[in-house]
Amino acid sequence: MTPVVWETQNSTDVVRDLLTPDNLDRWRAHGDGPFASNYGEVGAFLNVTGGRSSRPDVQLVGGATALILSGEERPDRPVFTMNCVPLHPQTRGTVRLASPDPQTPPLIDPRYFDVPADASVMVAGLRAVMGIAHCAPFADYLGRSYLPASDDLDRLDDAALEEHVRRWSATAYHPVGTCAMGTGDNSVVNSDLEVYGVERLRVVDASVMPTVISGNTNAPTIMIAEKAAERIGERPR
Repeated sequence: MTPVVWETQNSTDVVRDLLTPDNLDRWRAHGDGPFASNYGEVGAFLNVTGGRSSRPDVQLVGGATALILSGEERPDRPVFTMNCVPLHPQTRGTVRLASPDPQTPPLIDPRYFDVPADASVMVAGLRAVMGIAHCAPFADYLGRSYLPASDDLDRLDDAALEEHVRRWSATAYHPVGTCAMGTGDNSVVNSDLEVYGVERLRVVDASVMPTVISGNTNAPTIMIAEKAAERIGERPR
């Protein structure tokens, strides 16, 4: 996901301004207020490439604070962030064993944007985000761009936006497919989620999805777990 971040005016930053002791007491007493926020409360699904399919190809996730590189970048001023997430990336990464020791972290290479079309989708998504920023009520509260740093985002060409995509993109926390279901040589589990070549072992999580779904993975993973429980219950003991 790639962030576009604006300095805000006549507004507040949820993290910088509202995570106060008084609001913490409010959350403890009533379970509401700023501490009940997930901070990324703004979302949308868009088709930005204009292809024949009407299905969305980007998801937007934003909120009134800095949502940049999982908190690695922390602006010294109130900001609003809108992250753009590609829903159907063509690039495929790898996860490999680093050693026979199961405690050793694996070698993970996401290979982001190895397929140039993925970067093009992101640039189109950022253009859509910039267009939304001109609309009410956003326009009344958004000031100068913090990322990409610019007095006029609309004047940035595609090359500049792609450079921003490659510099500031981060994982969207919804990985799938490392134990993909299928029937081919590279498949890990069958349609009953049983691991090929290993008896009495199933994988029941988002890793069995053979392709990235169009959105968040939580609800589909619950569905997979319910289906797996049903299949296990049907199996003779």
